[in-house]
Amino acid sequence: MSCERRSTRSSAFRSCHPLKPDQLARIGHIRAAGEHLLHLISDLLDISRFDTGTLHVRSERVCLALEVRAIMQVMSGQAVAAGIRIQDEASSAVPSYVEGDTTRIKQVLLNLVSNAIKYGRRGGTITLRVSFHGARVRLTVSDNGIGMSAPQLEQLFQPFNRLGRDDTAIQGTGIGLVITKQLVEAMGGSLSVISEAGVGSSFMVDLQAAREGIARETATADINQHLVTTPALSTSAGGRNQEDTACWRSS
Repeated sequence: MSCERRSTRSSAFRSCHPLKPDQLARIGHIRAAGEHLLHLISDLLDISRFDTGTLHVRSERVCLALEVRAIMQVMSGQAVAAGIRIQDEASSAVPSYVEGDTTRIKQVLLNLVSNAIKYGRRGGTITLRVSFHGARVRLTVSDNGIGMSAPQLEQLFQPFNRLGRDDTAIQGTGIGLVITKQLVEAMGGSLSVISEAGVGSSFMVDLQAAREGIARETATADINQHLVTTPALSTSAGGRNQEDTACWRSS
């Protein structure tokens, strides 16, 4: 029995040893291929749900600034590997709440940032910006990558159209942006784009500002001072006020 335990333990310890560089590289390729396949399957399922009218989105209060920070952390590794820097620019000192589906907003952000990295240039920059436009909150994802020509822009939201890039090393299916546009519109928003070949692209997502978000934007009180002078805010009001503080700090 002791011998069996020792053999099992030794086997477990050996499996913890670092893999060789060539093995790590192979695993990396397998993982990348698997993630690409999973993403493709997910996109195809979403397309099917849109076609059958079975895709539903929730309406909830979402802090867009917090979601931007989260996606920057998630995509940081991929950006570093591509030699691209991701930065955010906040043009408002108030919480940027929108009405939408948290899961779908994450998906929209992921698609747009992934796309910017995919068509970016080594040494380039991707900028995420959240700003107010009346009763709407605008998320802008800009890059200084390869950009698109006017004819390519006209075909941008056609399913499975890769804009003449089928023979390039850049992976893609031509449905990611189609799904992104449909998701944004399903949440009552709009997606627009400006681009120039050789210069870069900017994708603008406009979503309805949450009612509380609009109220906070129009208030002229010093929010920071109010938070400092109201210590009971984070204890008596519970998690919502803590969320407000976090959203404000990330804006």
